[in-house]
Amino acid sequence: MIQQTPRQTMVELDKIASKMAISNPNKKVRRSTIMADFENLRNSHESEPEYQAAVDQIMSVVGQLSIAPRLGQTKRVLKENGVNFKTKIVQRINSELEQYGHFAFGNSVRHKQNDAQVLGLYGIGLVNIDGDYHYFVGTDKGLKPSLMRAYRLRRLIPITGDDSQVPTLFEDLLAMMDVEFVRNGQYTVLPFPVKYLREYQEYQKRIATNSK
Repeated sequence: MIQQTPRQTMVELDKIASKMAISNPNKKVRRSTIMADFENLRNSHESEPEYQAAVDQIMSVVGQLSIAPRLGQTKRVLKENGVNFKTKIVQRINSELEQYGHFAFGNSVRHKQNDAQVLGLYGIGLVNIDGDYHYFVGTDKGLKPSLMRAYRLRRLIPITGDDSQVPTLFEDLLAMMDVEFVRNGQYTVLPFPVKYLREYQEYQKRIATNSK
């Protein structure tokens, strides 16, 4: 059984603020700190020559900057010297810089796939609150700069058995919960068996396959 609750999802503002501060274009970072972080990245990817080449290119430019350049200035100079921040390798480098926590040339706050600070806003998830299982259905698109609303948490109550079976069964419910009319809250437009026919058939196929 699915029960509506007054609970809503909420972003972790402290983590978002921290990520934003790390990549603030006006932030000054000592050149020695920048070089040290890139050197650590280079040493941790010894088996990836392409990755190391990208790091070397960046370090050769950073080495010519002032003692404590601003991040925005550093990024601009890197672009002028051929560093493309849209390539997968450079994006990966930037993501790992962000994890170090000293600086980054961009942040992951608006990435479609993000970590704990957007839990409850993207995708479909299951959470345990005081022993009771709840789920949310968030957006399936990349996050926008402003959020219009939070998402309701709905409690999952087994009709038979106990809550221990919820995590196992939840995977099979995901396909049904991801249907567009469920995301929009249009639960009564058509009877469930009609709308869920395809998802129900797939569910039965999985059961048959797993029982072999």
